[in-house]
Amino acid sequence: MKRSVLIVIFLVVFSVIGLSQDIITKYDSAKIEAKIIEVNLNTVKYKKYSNQDGHVYVINKSDIHDILYKNGDRDIFTKEDNSVSSALDFKENKELLNTLAAKGNRVYIDTINKNAAIHAKRKLKNLGYWKITDNKKLADFILSFDTEYNRDSANGYAEFIHPETNEIFFKTEREFADITTDMNLKRGIIYKLINSDIIPLMIK
Repeated sequence: MKRSVLIVIFLVVFSVIGLSQDIITKYDSAKIEAKIIEVNLNTVKYKKYSNQDGHVYVINKSDIHDILYKNGDRDIFTKEDNSVSSALDFKENKELLNTLAAKGNRVYIDTINKNAAIHAKRKLKNLGYWKITDNKKLADFILSFDTEYNRDSANGYAEFIHPETNEIFFKTEREFADITTDMNLKRGIIYKLINSDIIPLMIK
């Protein structure tokens, strides 16, 4: 009886430990034990679970079959979805920039980091150039912040995306921020992108 109880306890503990990391399964069946950092339009950023203070790695979504998260949720990436995502090529389209992102239009802020999204919404709302919407379907365009963070620095860029076609019609330069820019790196990189790259677009 005691042995059966011990086996059950062992299995429960083992299953909890087994789900203490995110598991990326590639189409070639290879598995990566990871800590997912960001899931973006075409790529997934992660750190190796065995070295969470190490480098941030980037893998194309077209190479991923699914991601099993430590909370038990699973994202499955179909071949059809991946072919659409990988086929998206960036080509600057000033006409769409001038129409979809015109003054007074509605923008949906897209970023995997909730705090970064809060900073972006607050900053853009204070500028008063666009109307911020939390409903993606009502947005005239999507402003996606693709950022990554290290211990004492951050970098990233922003993409202007057509909400219906997912076409990236404008992309900012990659900017960098560190703790001398702002002790809050999430706010620092977002404000750097807005001040250096997005505000100049508003001044015509």
